[in-house]
Amino acid sequence: MTQSKIIIREAEKEDFPSIREIALSAMLHRESLSPIRDPSAAAERQRDRYAQLADQGLDSLPTDWAPAAFVAVDETNDSPEIVGYVLLALNATDDFTGEQQAYILDIAVNPNHQNQGIGTKLMQQAHKYARKNGLRYIGLSVAAGNENALRLYRKLGYIEEWKRMATKL
Repeated sequence: MTQSKIIIREAEKEDFPSIREIALSAMLHRESLSPIRDPSAAAERQRDRYAQLADQGLDSLPTDWAPAAFVAVDETNDSPEIVGYVLLALNATDDFTGEQQAYILDIAVNPNHQNQGIGTKLMQQAHKYARKNGLRYIGLSVAAGNENALRLYRKLGYIEEWKRMATKL
């Protein structure tokens, strides 16, 4: 078995259709949806969101977020393939302290390339980018049932600061 050669680089406009495909394929494998929410409504909203991202790239996100994106590229074969991405905002504010922080908007790895350390590399790049931009904190939201993501974030030193809860009426 050949060891994959993965590089992390800043996303370019032409990368966003691949990001869309990864997002949608990973969505089918995520346990990210609340058990009380409508999965078909969530899937439709995500398809729309990623279609807009594929068409407009980071221009589809509010500029005041100072968004950035990085991709993981598998360069093992003659035809490099984007196998993961991370989207982040540099201009987020902590709700309680008011401190500026980076915020992970989304991260996904192609299901065929998961459990190879790609998510870790993408998150490390997001951390490095946030530090380079003078930030001391980075936050994110994760679905309570997404055990794979929770393991990754805990391994990287993330802790729970609060929990969001909902009920169906």
